[in-house]
Amino acid sequence: MQVTEDGKPVFRAQYAFQKVGPVDDQEFEKTLAEYEQSLKAFKSNKLTFVPYTTRAALPRSRGNKEVRIVFQNDLKKVVKYWYVEGEENKLYGEMQPGERRPQQTFAGHVWLITDKDDKPLGYFIVGGVEGTARIGPVKPAGNPN
Repeated sequence: MQVTEDGKPVFRAQYAFQKVGPVDDQEFEKTLAEYEQSLKAFKSNKLTFVPYTTRAALPRSRGNKEVRIVFQNDLKKVVKYWYVEGEENKLYGEMQPGERRPQQTFAGHVWLITDKDDKPLGYFIVGGVEGTARIGPVKPAGNPN
């Protein structure tokens, strides 16, 4: 079906939005505000880099909602990232300083970060939305300064 307005073709998506969109201005403004808020949350979502203490304190991975994260190495050294699977860790890759790398994973999964010699630095627990996992300097656990 060809949709026209004043005899000129109109994109179907534009027509659908105009005809199906909110009926009044208040409803439209509310919908727009919710959309902008969710977009802002998506852009600012950063996973927390938790300092490593002991293997026993490392949480177990769980969850089934698929999400995409981006690892970003803000350190000035090579790091490795590992998926924590029960008592085992599965090496996924090595990252150079400044490198960014996307990773498909699941909410609740735990990702361990080590130096190139496999010394644990910290870990991330993936949330329910896409986000950035920035690998940077961390203060030792228990040190508030």
